[in-house]
Amino acid sequence: MQQAETESQETKPQETEHLVDRRQSWQPLYSRRPVLIAFIVLLGAMVVALEVLFAVSEKHQGLTETYSGLSYLWTYGPTALLTLVHALWNRVDYDTKVTAPWLKADPIHTSQDALLLDYVDMSSVAVPFRALKYRDYPVAACAVISLLFSILTVLSTGLLVLSSVEIVDDSVPITLKSRFIDDPTRLLDQPLYDYSSLPLQGIQGLTYDNLTYPNGCSDQFAYQSFTSNLKGVSELHTTVDGMSLGLDCAQPAFIGYRLGSMFLADDFYSPSDSNITFQYEGCSSTISLSLGLGSASFIETSNGSLQYNTINNNTNTVFSQRHAYLLPVEGLKSPQCGSTDPDHKRLVFVSAEIQYKVVKGMEVVYESSSSYGNSSGIMVQYELVDINATSLVCDPSYSIQTVDVVQNAAGDRSVSRHGNTLSKMFEDIHPWYIIQSYLDTMSGDIGLLYSPSLDADLIVNSALSYVLEACGNACLEFSSLLNATFLEIMLVEYYQKYGAFLFQQSLTEPINVISTATALRTVDRLLVQATGCQSMVGAIVLIMMILIGISFIPTKMFCPTEPGSILATATLAGCLTTSNFPNTLGETDCKTLKTRIGWWSKDAHMEPHSTVPNNPACITFPSKVVRSRQATDAPAQKAESLEPASPKVLWPIFRITFYSLVVGCIVILEVMLQRSSRYQGLKDVQHETYLHYSWTVLPATIFTVLAVLFSSADTETRRLAPYHSLTRSGLLHSSLHLDLLRPFLIPQALHQQLRTRNLSALAISIAALVSSILTISASSLYQPRIFPVSFPVEHRTTSTLSNNTVVPSENTLVPNADLSYATISSLILESNLSYTPLVHENLVLPEVSIEESSAMNAIRESEIYSMGINVRVPALRPQLSCHFYPHYDITTSFVSNYTINSSDNTSYIIEEESIKMIIKGESSRYCPNRYSEDIYAPKSNLTNLTAVFVIPEPLTESLFAKLLSYSSDSGACRYIDTCSYFLYAWGNYSTLSDPPFISASALGCNPTLEIVDVDVSFIGSQLQLNPSRPPRPIESTSRSIPVKTNVIVGEYDNAELTDIIYDTLMYLGLESINPRRNDIVFDSFFEQLVTSRYAIPISTIGDPSQAEVVKDAIIFQHGIIAAQYYNSRYRVGVEVPSNRTNRTTRAIFPLLSNSSSTNDTGMYHGIATNPQGRKRLIQDPASTRVLQALLTFTLVLSLLGWYLGPRKVVLPRTSLSIASVLALLAGGDVLEYMYKDGDGQWETTEDVKAIFPKNCKFWMGWGPPGTSENDAGRRFGIWMMRNQGEEGSEMLDSAAMGDSS
Repeated sequence: MQQAETESQETKPQETEHLVDRRQSWQPLYSRRPVLIAFIVLLGAMVVALEVLFAVSEKHQGLTETYSGLSYLWTYGPTALLTLVHALWNRVDYDTKVTAPWLKADPIHTSQDALLLDYVDMSSVAVPFRALKYRDYPVAACAVISLLFSILTVLSTGLLVLSSVEIVDDSVPITLKSRFIDDPTRLLDQPLYDYSSLPLQGIQGLTYDNLTYPNGCSDQFAYQSFTSNLKGVSELHTTVDGMSLGLDCAQPAFIGYRLGSMFLADDFYSPSDSNITFQYEGCSSTISLSLGLGSASFIETSNGSLQYNTINNNTNTVFSQRHAYLLPVEGLKSPQCGSTDPDHKRLVFVSAEIQYKVVKGMEVVYESSSSYGNSSGIMVQYELVDINATSLVCDPSYSIQTVDVVQNAAGDRSVSRHGNTLSKMFEDIHPWYIIQSYLDTMSGDIGLLYSPSLDADLIVNSALSYVLEACGNACLEFSSLLNATFLEIMLVEYYQKYGAFLFQQSLTEPINVISTATALRTVDRLLVQATGCQSMVGAIVLIMMILIGISFIPTKMFCPTEPGSILATATLAGCLTTSNFPNTLGETDCKTLKTRIGWWSKDAHMEPHSTVPNNPACITFPSKVVRSRQATDAPAQKAESLEPASPKVLWPIFRITFYSLVVGCIVILEVMLQRSSRYQGLKDVQHETYLHYSWTVLPATIFTVLAVLFSSADTETRRLAPYHSLTRSGLLHSSLHLDLLRPFLIPQALHQQLRTRNLSALAISIAALVSSILTISASSLYQPRIFPVSFPVEHRTTSTLSNNTVVPSENTLVPNADLSYATISSLILESNLSYTPLVHENLVLPEVSIEESSAMNAIRESEIYSMGINVRVPALRPQLSCHFYPHYDITTSFVSNYTINSSDNTSYIIEEESIKMIIKGESSRYCPNRYSEDIYAPKSNLTNLTAVFVIPEPLTESLFAKLLSYSSDSGACRYIDTCSYFLYAWGNYSTLSDPPFISASALGCNPTLEIVDVDVSFIGSQLQLNPSRPPRPIESTSRSIPVKTNVIVGEYDNAELTDIIYDTLMYLGLESINPRRNDIVFDSFFEQLVTSRYAIPISTIGDPSQAEVVKDAIIFQHGIIAAQYYNSRYRVGVEVPSNRTNRTTRAIFPLLSNSSSTNDTGMYHGIATNPQGRKRLIQDPASTRVLQALLTFTLVLSLLGWYLGPRKVVLPRTSLSIASVLALLAGGDVLEYMYKDGDGQWETTEDVKAIFPKNCKFWMGWGPPGTSENDAGRRFGIWMMRNQGEEGSEMLDSAAMGDSS
């Protein structure tokens, strides 16, 4: 005995060294530092990425601009990444769990905990607690990390959210549409160029017509016009080039006053010069005054003539007159006094209130060279009593500098100078050219402007009259015109406006250049949620700390082979454990196994032992241990009483319940989707951040739990696969050496299952793989979305068009007040003036207001530029019915000194070289095409002639385009009455060719009127037209109304207009921008046709093949002008009393109302829509369908795996711990064969595989095979069998196997 102990002691160091060497071949992943470092680096990168994304999101109000259609990319991305990382970590976690029992400090044969421990079979939540109990810290750490990864996957679904935010975008693309050019010919009056008065019309439109500044123009600056097609912009900031006009004014010194005299005759009077002399910078200048007698000095005779009132001819009568002039003065720069150099020209303002009296009146003979001849009358002398005068001398200047333009959603703009940027000037454009262009547009004569003051008249010249009109009420009192400070401000403001219009209209050329701007816009931005981001960062940091802690665990944790398979368990246990392991525990349940293993391991731990001489790895236990084994080897239960056990996740009742739950999820998803679609979402959601997680984390958690259950079923199915194979007698590679959980990659596992024909495990593994995508797909299942809220609003007409109107005949302060439509039309066409809510293109709309209601309050409370209102109203649309005249109906010729007779029995002699045009059908004595034939009776003296218009010298080759039925160019065209209301002719001619030729096209048009329903989109409670959605006519609702022309009797201004009229003179007053070509003869209408915002190329005028293009352009432009004409002439207000019982009614255009009453303008029903109305939680249809497909596919595969799997449970216990596996091996004869004759120095499973016959099969059940149930010594275990085909199913020779017991 002592010798044996000595031998044992001598061999123990060798045994230890041998065991250590055996453990050098395989190491679990968690103990491999490169693996841990790789995970730490990956997680560190994730932390950095999260913090960077969060910082960028906070700084830029989101990561990027996107839309809901891309929601899958940002929601699937983080979740998919974490799912992949979690899958990689599961490999490490599995290695930790499966190797933990083998790496305990106590030997396997003496450690009951190691023998009975099975972390793989435990719930993932229970593993950390059980591992801490048994001090398996790596297992606890890895299990906690796995749980944290699950939590991270769920949290990642709420990391990113799409939200509507207002951002400042510094790189919004815009298109510059104009630029300034250095071309002085556009400002100075040139031969053949008629200077345009559009700048003056623009200022008048601002003053009298409540117009707004066009794009490219403000009250101080002209700037590069631009457009932007970007949606959602509430405010746009850009920096462009701008031009502004300035005046540097100073007061001169008055040095003299002179009052002249006046000659008064019975039929006329002639004043002599009165003047004021001033001095400025060493130069003097004299300004003439038109001094009258005053109203008290005249009496009206019976024949209507004026006669001097001798009663008041005394020195005690003091007269008073007020004068104000705005004049150019040359040479006000010393020492070049009187110079005509533009540098020395100044704009001078003079205002004077003069008090004087008549000192003498004598009869004289007035000699005059005028047509009046010599006349007898009274010469009146004046004497100055008092004078109060003010003068300003202004030096013009202009600058080109960058300006900041701010434009809101409604198109309103504000323009200001950009910082302290340097300004410049054009080399060829002198500042005085701008003032001169202003003076060239009007007569310099002095005229009378009626003043509201009753005691005296205000005498001004025309240059100042426009300034005073723009000044308005501020200039009503003459005292303001004597205030130098006020005058300077008034002049600077006016000329800044004039300069802005002039620069925009005359010194710009069109371009298309892409630039950038800064926009304040509401967009959908991808935001990083702070709570979710920081929670994820905290979880990842915790994982990194745990990994760092694991890395400090000693790394010399080796196993001779990879644990997991049945054969690996037998190999790792070795002869030390298996040689004396009880062989009657194969059929025991978990509780009994635990009890008997406890007895056995306790006795083995307490008693010494000795090794087998031929094999130091095998140990002979003393008699007490053998007796303990014999006691343990007593049969646990009879074969017929064996109760097979199965993991709960594979119980039929559990599977049925679980699959029912999956079906329920599919049904619930469908029901919720239908509800979401029907009610525009499931519920209203607020903008609180934390509520976001309720619809992202909760679904993700539910589907994560489903994925875990599918994964658990997959794990258990793959673990049991070798045992199911053993029930059918399987080869070594498909039974003892099979480990379906070992492959590192999913494709490897699936290939192994397919190769070993484990179809049940294959189906369930694919189902588990598909279920892992559920959480990813659930991340975008519910999304908040803003739905517009619409509600009805009632619109009542406040103004409409009436055909019971009288054109005003009284004079007003507004020059050509009845031509305001021409001003607006010209500005729209030539200056890009925006359309008003009353007229859009050729549509004349009724003016409406919203009825007071709760809806109106909602509109007022909303953002003015976000609320959209749609209403359908009737609109008046003027049209033209036109036809082309074929070339054979047009006769043209050159004439000079030509006499024509018109229908009013007057003759005209045209001396200049002219073009004579006869159009068959237009110059006949009868006009059958007229709508009112009774108005135009046949005229016997009507010649067969259409029109004659003059060719300006020295044009020899030119394009021409004229309206022949009427022309505002009095010196260029003579016409007779045409049959068409509007007759247009255009073409080209040449007098240089031989013979000279004329190519002409003619279009005869008659006016039509129609009513058409129009869908109008307004913005805000002010009912501004939505520029992105102009009025849209419903062509199917068009209905014609009759048209009659106006009959002019007597003075035009006193003509009463009845019925519906169409003015053939509506082109009167049109202003255009000259095309700046020397080879054209166009009237204003055709100049607009080739220079407006809708311009056609000028080359089309001379190309007969482009006649249809010209025709369409004529009809469209005519519609714009006619619509403004109707709006200006026939719009009337509709008075609606507060009680709304008695409305003031007017005869309106037929069908322009939806009311049953003829004279009632009626109500219009509209829909107001708030685009930011409600934020609703919707269920995404695409995500729903994906989830339903995944759940259905997973369910089908799981059912298929259940169908293909074994029908019977084959194991007596659910745990597959080391003791459980060894009990099955010891119950059979596999261990006896492995360790026969003391053999058993196996380092790897490959060594063990080599000892078994090549065709050997293994079987699990009651044996030995061939025995009956009543035979003694039957055991439940794994048995070794010959392969069928050699010797049937015979047992191997037991003598060859040996008996280790």
